[in-house]
Amino acid sequence: MKRREFLVRSGSMLLLFPLGKRALVFAEGEPIHVFGDEEADVLEHFVFLLFPHANISKKPYLMVVQGIQDGADTQQIVEQLQAGINALNTAREVRWLILPEQDQIAVMKKLEHKPFFSMLYNASLIGIYQSKELWRAIGYQGSSVEYGGYLHRGFDDISWLPEN
Repeated sequence: MKRREFLVRSGSMLLLFPLGKRALVFAEGEPIHVFGDEEADVLEHFVFLLFPHANISKKPYLMVVQGIQDGADTQQIVEQLQAGINALNTAREVRWLILPEQDQIAVMKKLEHKPFFSMLYNASLIGIYQSKELWRAIGYQGSSVEYGGYLHRGFDDISWLPEN
């Protein structure tokens, strides 16, 4: 897969975040099950470790996983995701989810150069920070364009910065 094709495909996954779908229908009309519950749990925890925010619910992370699943629109992407999950689970003697967090992160670092990691990182980066729940947790007020811009809405709201 060429870089441009990868970017287009991984970018298209970011646009699809509906809930509730567990299978994809390809052109032939046959459903192809992308993830089982265990695989979805692996992806959810992977996304959490990429962008950990302890003060929010699992919903934003689940939405990212659902978007990844819904955006896996070719057999090649499905196989790439399944191979990445398999690589996580076979990197050590026990399944990845059972490992202590520092070992999970060490396994993730070994996969940083793989397309699987890039795909999940890009989908997670955009998907997680589109969550209004996360916005509230980190103090982001959202867009100010419709309120006249930041000059009159948050421009000098820097209580976190020291006075001196």
